[in-house]
Amino acid sequence: MPGFRLVASTSGRLDYIETINQWERRIGAHGLRKSLFKFLLVPLRLTSREFRLGFASGVCANQVCFQRELLDHHRLVFERV
Repeated sequence: MPGFRLVASTSGRLDYIETINQWERRIGAHGLRKSLFKFLLVPLRLTSREFRLGFASGVCANQVCFQRELLDHHRLVFERV
């Protein structure tokens, strides 16, 4: 990139996995609003195969890819020159 110099490049794969885990803990917490929202999605779950496959499986595709090292996540640090 013009005007910037790469200072460091490290793997951020494990950080990314931890971020996904924290996100799932926060989003996965039970609550009244979430339960009501899930109840409203019941008709969609019953009628849409794509919805069931994409959202009802409980599997995070990004997390699986990073755990199996199919993808990598890099942390890049630049400084202005």
